[in-house]
Amino acid sequence: MFLNLEKKYVNLPNGERYAYIEKGEGDKVVLLIHGNNASSIHYEPLYREFPEGYRVVAPDLRGFGDSSYNKSFDTIHEIADDVALFMKELGITSAYVVGWSFGGCVSQSLAARYPALVEKLVLLCSGSVKGFPVFKKNAMGQSKVGELYESKEELALDPITVVPLLEIERKNDTKNMEIIWNYTIYTSKSQKRPDEDASEIFLLESCKERCLVDADWALMRFNITDTTSFYAPGEDLAKDIKCPILAVNGEDDIVVPEIMTSENRQALPSLKQVYYADCGHSVMVDQPAQFLKDLIEFIG
Repeated sequence: MFLNLEKKYVNLPNGERYAYIEKGEGDKVVLLIHGNNASSIHYEPLYREFPEGYRVVAPDLRGFGDSSYNKSFDTIHEIADDVALFMKELGITSAYVVGWSFGGCVSQSLAARYPALVEKLVLLCSGSVKGFPVFKKNAMGQSKVGELYESKEELALDPITVVPLLEIERKNDTKNMEIIWNYTIYTSKSQKRPDEDASEIFLLESCKERCLVDADWALMRFNITDTTSFYAPGEDLAKDIKCPILAVNGEDDIVVPEIMTSENRQALPSLKQVYYADCGHSVMVDQPAQFLKDLIEFIG
């Protein structure tokens, strides 16, 4: 049964208002950072089974879910700054941070630039330390690898990656949003799906995103390595991530290719890599029990 999840709200000093979910009590704080086209609600399968003794907190990032979107953003670091402010406002001095997909890049930035806030880091089907490039498309809609967008305005016209999803979000079109998620996110071999009630709630949350172009642009230009990516010179920040790292990926994930996970392993030597069989891009739906077991063991 889907949990009745009530969101709380907190005003940040930078003028944004963050919505968030908080479950449980305890000295150990687990901070869950969601992915693109998602919100804190998408962690519901974990809230349902999380053991006692943990304070679990999950914000809606700027422009997602029920949080404000008072100012657009260009970088992942800006969202990580939001998260640092959010933690301070909630009196969280450090946490075990889980970052899913886009949220994985946000959590990398947080760990590199605010190391005292991150006890341990879990990269859940995470974007790469070199971001996630989006290339121009040919007449067939295929990526022209190496042909780069020069502005957010140009990216906003991408006929495959951006325009259809913007229209779906604008229309609150859960039917076509479901098609996208089924073809890209829920790709486990056994074709696992959320139950009907959960699916509808997840899809409605996905449609609340208002920052798609910002998020894609920020991902494209994220690079905390010491080498240049397609879109950005390296900032050489990965070396500043000193905490233990667990990376969890699904064997059936078609969103995050192996080259991205290998880039993370190369740049983050303390990273321990785990792969789940029969699992796509949503570990929370495909393998929640196994992930929760591994997470609690990793926290220690």
